[in-house]
Amino acid sequence: RLLEESGTSQQRFVTWRWRKNNDEWYGRSPAWDAFVDHMTANQAARTNLSAAHKMVEPPMIGLSSLRGAIRNAPGGWTWVNAMSERPQPLVENIQLPFGLEMQDRLDRKIRDHFHVDFFLMLSQAAMQKVELTATQVLEMSSEKAAVLGPRIGRMETEA
Repeated sequence: RLLEESGTSQQRFVTWRWRKNNDEWYGRSPAWDAFVDHMTANQAARTNLSAAHKMVEPPMIGLSSLRGAIRNAPGGWTWVNAMSERPQPLVENIQLPFGLEMQDRLDRKIRDHFHVDFFLMLSQAAMQKVELTATQVLEMSSEKAAVLGPRIGRMETEA
């Protein structure tokens, strides 16, 4: 007869720690370092998306005798009491260059946290058709090994 059933509903998995402080039990990773940048990039993307929606389908302004609601969303209408001409956009000339530049800057910071360019340097050289000597390839590979060596050594001792 079954006395007790317990445990988790998900399959457990083991990951290795990139680094850890002496006074900590749990480790940290490049994702931990990049967390704030990830959250900032998500918020910047949300803001850029909203601005893009307003550029494509701007909020409009029209006579208040037609409606009584204010909508500042993309495609929304704001109704006023008097108007000189025809319905017109409420906001014009929305510019995205700063927002897109900020998004690119955050993406580069996140890539730097994960050392993407360092680990892909041989692949990038091959894609750009850069001719490397065997000595250069060996040197690049040994640089990767020098960076990953302590991390893999930690994993080996902890496992």
